Amino acid sequence: MAEDAGDLSVAQALAALLETGVDEASLDADRASAAVFAGRLGGSGRPVTLSGDLDRALGADLPDGLWCLCEPETVAAAQALDVACGAEAAVTATRAPLVRLLDEVADPAELRSVGRAAGHLALRAPVPFAVGAVGLAGSRAVDPGRLNDGVRALCAGFVEAGLHGVLLEDAPNGAVGFGAVRAASAAGLPVAALADHGALPDDRLLALTLAALAASGACCAGVSSVPWGDLDAVARRVGAAASRCGVSGAVVADVPAGEPAREWPLPAVEGLGLLGVRGASLAAAADLWASLAAAGG
Repeated sequence: MAEDAGDLSVAQALAALLETGVDEASLDADRASAAVFAGRLGGSGRPVTLSGDLDRALGADLPDGLWCLCEPETVAAAQALDVACGAEAAVTATRAPLVRLLDEVADPAELRSVGRAAGHLALRAPVPFAVGAVGLAGSRAVDPGRLNDGVRALCAGFVEAGLHGVLLEDAPNGAVGFGAVRAASAAGLPVAALADHGALPDDRLLALTLAALAASGACCAGVSSVPWGDLDAVARRVGAAASRCGVSGAVVADVPAGEPAREWPLPAVEGLGLLGVRGASLAAAADLWASLAAAGG
């Protein structure tokens, strides 16, 4: 079996890339893009906008990540359509819960190949950034050691592919998020960490959770699974809470099937480094990003 991804340093990953024929100039370009991405996540400039989820295009027969190994051209075509809507960052087809991928493997280290394949496909999209996603929904009941081994393995694959950052979504609580950020940060890429909005019923819990994510090493912290109708109020709360923790905020909203969502219900929000939507149709996503740009976001 391949070397345990938990023991893989960034230097070792880059050396492995060189051994497979990736030139130093390409690695320098990857490092430069990762630095720009980290700066944008940190609040230098307008928020980075994320491509949507690929659930509609890929279906539920397999966890999204396995589509990258079994049907790579299908994933690449879906991502090309998605980023054509105007998002700046292509998100890997690994946003589905990590627990589903862990159910498919005996050793979490096997997910390194999934991260690498997903990363290569995301980099084919004609956008400035490509980001590796790790879905944490449903992970409260999973052994923390196995979960974080899976996070490390996926992120080791992301590094090998040359991605620019990591997106953690739907952490069910601060403890799961803290461990996942620490595991992801070992790869050396900038990390945006998002907790499940539904698990944070009040401002106090929101502030404590974002503080935990920031303390664990995330350069951008916020919430995902935000109901579309609550986006404006939640974005403002997240921006304010994140700034008090010394990081920028992040919000990913969900658009219910069949619900029209033709423009962002908020102007540019101070303190946000990342914005995204899941569930919107391609046409609706294009209108959303255009409306955000027109509002100065």
